Amino acid sequence: MAAVCDGKDDCGNNSDEDACVEQRAEPPTCPAGEVACRDGECISAASICDGTADCLDGADETECDDGGCSKLGVRCGDGACVPWTKACDGVVDCSGAPVDERGCETLCGADQDECLDGSCVPAAAACDGKVDCPADQGDELGCETLCGADKLECGDGTCLDRARRCDGKPDCPAGEDEDPGSCVACGPDDVTCGDGTCVPADQRCDGYPDCDGEEDESSC
Repeated sequence: MAAVCDGKDDCGNNSDEDACVEQRAEPPTCPAGEVACRDGECISAASICDGTADCLDGADETECDDGGCSKLGVRCGDGACVPWTKACDGVVDCSGAPVDERGCETLCGADQDECLDGSCVPAAAACDGKVDCPADQGDELGCETLCGADKLECGDGTCLDRARRCDGKPDCPAGEDEDPGSCVACGPDDVTCGDGTCVPADQRCDGYPDCDGEEDESSC
């Protein structure tokens, strides 16, 4: 078993190393300007996707078509990269949609809904228009809206014309219609979600909805 979780791909498909991310109780920390390989070694952030593998398992040169994040990071809707050490840690690091906290394993029961920080609330409290999570709005994210397809729903339930989104003037009480993390122009091949978040073309119809409204998985 010495070859398991040693930072080296011995199976050829990295299966002996992939599970090690979840096994580590404390993710490695690196100095500013560096990122952690999956075995804990720190490398320069500038060396990611430069054509030369610096991590033993080559993760810094894998999946480089996602915008330069490689397998060491998670690409946010605005194109920013969040290190894998910060993914699924209960804290949203992406601006706009909480991409870095999606698809994480849950310890909540079948009759419960999980907050972004990992705490659990009753399933009946999810999408009821009232935030019940103690430290975030996880129980109210990704809920269906009653505003209609041509409207944008504010956090308090107010409905706005979508044309007023990202027009430089906050119309929602909390200003979420002008969220800088989602008010970005998507690329010509990207999928534009209903909330304005951009999803790369290679993530469309991949079986996993990246848009809150699942626009990237429609008409596949």
